[in-house]
Amino acid sequence: MFNNIKMNLMRQKIRWYVEAKDSYTNKVIQRELEGAELVHLKNEFGGKLLAYEVDHAFITKLKDSKNDLHLKFRVYKKQTLNSVAREFDFNFLTKKTKNKKMV
Repeated sequence: MFNNIKMNLMRQKIRWYVEAKDSYTNKVIQRELEGAELVHLKNEFGGKLLAYEVDHAFITKLKDSKNDLHLKFRVYKKQTLNSVAREFDFNFLTKKTKNKKMV
């Protein structure tokens, strides 16, 4: 029984969300996602937010265009379907990459 529960947890994928912080960014995201609908999420602090569920490739594309297009957004992820959304910190990822290069 516990093995089945463990296997189900392992199969669940991380869900990614992006929250536009201004109307321009919202329009860019909607255009790219072809009219996707906003999803209501609970964040880790008990607050509520509206965001688009996206795949990781879309987040990478958005992040790469952030400076050129002057986009303002936040990225959230959920480990399981019923978990709260936690803001994803790109700075942590950058520091980790820089540390690996120094070694």
